[in-house]
Amino acid sequence: MKDKISLIIYFSRADENYAVGYIDKGNTEIVAEYVQKLTNADMFKVEPLVPYAKDYMTCIEEAKQRVGNAPIKEDIKDISKYEVIYIMSPIYWGTYAPELETALKNLDFTGKIVRVISTHEGSGLANMVNDIKRICINANVLDDAIAIKGSQAKKSKSIIESWIKKGEVMNRSITTLFMLESLDGKISTGNNDNFDVDKDFPKIKGVKEGLYQYYELESITDVFSLNTGRVMAKIGVNERIDYPEKIDVTFIIIDNKPHLNDKGIDYLCHWVKKLILVTTNKDHIAHNLKEKYDNLEILLYEKLDLKQMLEDLYKKYDVKRLTIQSGGNLNGLFVREKLIDYVNIVIAPIIIGGNDVSTLVDGESIKNENELSKLMPLQLLECNKLNDSYIQVKYKVIKD
Repeated sequence: MKDKISLIIYFSRADENYAVGYIDKGNTEIVAEYVQKLTNADMFKVEPLVPYAKDYMTCIEEAKQRVGNAPIKEDIKDISKYEVIYIMSPIYWGTYAPELETALKNLDFTGKIVRVISTHEGSGLANMVNDIKRICINANVLDDAIAIKGSQAKKSKSIIESWIKKGEVMNRSITTLFMLESLDGKISTGNNDNFDVDKDFPKIKGVKEGLYQYYELESITDVFSLNTGRVMAKIGVNERIDYPEKIDVTFIIIDNKPHLNDKGIDYLCHWVKKLILVTTNKDHIAHNLKEKYDNLEILLYEKLDLKQMLEDLYKKYDVKRLTIQSGGNLNGLFVREKLIDYVNIVIAPIIIGGNDVSTLVDGESIKNENELSKLMPLQLLECNKLNDSYIQVKYKVIKD
């Protein structure tokens, strides 16, 4: 992330530390300096208004008393110019030092990339990442946090260097495949466009009761959502008359055929914050409507290149994170081109069956062992039991 304007916010304490004895420089500060040398980031050290005791046991008891009320010497005034924020702290009582919360809680993290490091002697990351996600509202907190043992801080330079390199943010939108599916992986209830889970699941006993949870989770996904004109036509936007309440979400709709007509585009422009229509069709009806709607943008390509599209969305429209909710064939193209970064699936308690019903990922199969590299291995991040027999699973895609 050397080309990104970065800031390191860290808490560190010298004096007696667990397992290392008395030290002149805190373990977290040692790690923070390694990160600074590798990224050229600015640094801000969070310091308590009242210094901690020098001995470790008294220090951690003081930290416990300061949870929720930990004054600091100096506030961070403004982080608006920074794109990447590194947050680092030792683990006190299951999370970061209480002074760090004081420093972070009034900052605007909207659109910031946040990366996390803890130092510890056995606690790992504890609840630090979850707490940072809670307090850094609207930030993109990356799920690649690392925990460095304090006793190994001075030897951690190579680990930090590898972590920095792996985390170099691509100049494209970071993507999450977010879908509702059946237990057997189907994303539709039948083999044609007359079937749709949004329309059909509310009719099925044992499924309809917990369906609301999917929509609740959908409402807190990224503010940029990618889908297709076919899906939009399938849910009826071309026929709807009454405008819905406007939402603060930008839709990126891929539509070549086209599946959308002028009424569908009119409905979408009244529904979403911005409509970015992606097409290879020079005669798409949207071209004639561009001047009518100030929230309609068009990305026209001779041939659809998903990687180029994600780069253009990042550069032209500041789409840092993108939720993909398209059909199985398009999802398959994203998978084969290794353009999925995270997967977030809600599994409904139903088996649908049928070898011609759309699944989460369709498209072309691999033909021989040489193509095994086209498969997408995953690292499980969360598995959540929801109400009414629904399950949510979150994965991070393992990159080469």
